[in-house]
Amino acid sequence: MIAVIVLDSIGISPLILATLGLLSRLTDLVRKEIGLTIETKLVRLTQIILSVAVILSIVGIASSSDPSHPKSISRVGICLYFAALAGCVLLLALTGSKSRQCQGIPRQERQIVIIVGIALPLLLVRIVYSAASVFANSSAFNVLKGSTSAKVCMAVIEEIIIVAMYASYGWYLRPLKDAQRISPLHSENEEAQFREL
Repeated sequence: MIAVIVLDSIGISPLILATLGLLSRLTDLVRKEIGLTIETKLVRLTQIILSVAVILSIVGIASSSDPSHPKSISRVGICLYFAALAGCVLLLALTGSKSRQCQGIPRQERQIVIIVGIALPLLLVRIVYSAASVFANSSAFNVLKGSTSAKVCMAVIEEIIIVAMYASYGWYLRPLKDAQRISPLHSENEEAQFREL
């Protein structure tokens, strides 16, 4: 029973970490071209916030006498998930706007802004579901005995869509060292040859 609640609570963290990974990739490309400092620090700060959120969520649920009603430490963890999401939104805004100025970033890499822009609202819905299960006293959001419809519509579908988007997009990305060497001025034939590999 505790394992189900813990896994539901920390299930958000891999999604946010994957989002941060994509944003960090774009940040690295932009940093190499025009130099960034705030964005790199924001990535690290968001990673720290996310790590603390995971720890607090686990400790809050594991130390609770009734796991379906977690302690206030779990509520702090959920608030930190919202802070990590806000960090991702800010990072997307800052890095996305600066990536337009960079001519050396391949077109495929610029699509990170679109992919993450689609994923962030879905992540928000997923975190809202977790917040409702921790903060609300509604039986619909109880992780163990709650509404299956609410869980599917607010958690499962969002997770599936995000994972499918990131996995399919990952198949089309070049390794980062190759992406840094290739300019968008290269011919379409080179890109087609790489995709065939």
